[in-house]
Amino acid sequence: MKKRTLALVLAAVFSVGAVSSIGAANLISEIKAELRKDFTIRVDGKKQNFKNVQGDEVFPILYDGTTYLPVRAIGELMGKTVYWDEGKLEIDLRTENTDKTTTVTDADVIFDSTDNSKKDHPKPDKTEKAEKPEKAEKPPKADKIADKEDLIGKDKAKEIALEKAGLKESEAKFVKVELDFDNGIRKYEIEIKSGTKEYEADINATTGEIIKWEVDFFD
Repeated sequence: MKKRTLALVLAAVFSVGAVSSIGAANLISEIKAELRKDFTIRVDGKKQNFKNVQGDEVFPILYDGTTYLPVRAIGELMGKTVYWDEGKLEIDLRTENTDKTTTVTDADVIFDSTDNSKKDHPKPDKTEKAEKPEKAEKPPKADKIADKEDLIGKDKAKEIALEKAGLKESEAKFVKVELDFDNGIRKYEIEIKSGTKEYEADINATTGEIIKWEVDFFD
């Protein structure tokens, strides 16, 4: 199974490079492939479920006898962040941790290295100076992007948790309200104390859906 999984990963990574080369040469070919929802991908015997940036499940593709996985799935398996350079039509899988959301393909970070007017795209790796190396710019943490347009925001997440608990804001003490990223889904982790009860909720940061809900009693 390890060898089969590795073959899938290498095949998908190779396909990414092929697409980049074709795009660079302005050559695009249409193909007929199969979306195989009946295929199961396992790593060391553990079943893998892959999702896109919207939280929808994605599946392997079979083309000409070779199985391909979406680039985001490859990134998850390799522990990489997926970067899409729109100017160069390049996909880069880097060992960085980021929760920044994008709307192009299934990349985690999108930028255009050929557009000098954009100042917020990730900077390329810098070589070491003679005296000391420069520190790489760190990607934004999850709680620093809570107000992005595609997220419901902490205030809305708190409202959803209060409504589920049947509490008013004056009756509740929020112990924890944090944005987290788990298994391809951005969620708000919320803890509330009220009287002798403690509420724990995981709320989808994009849809507002309550993923997890627990109520405990304490003295």
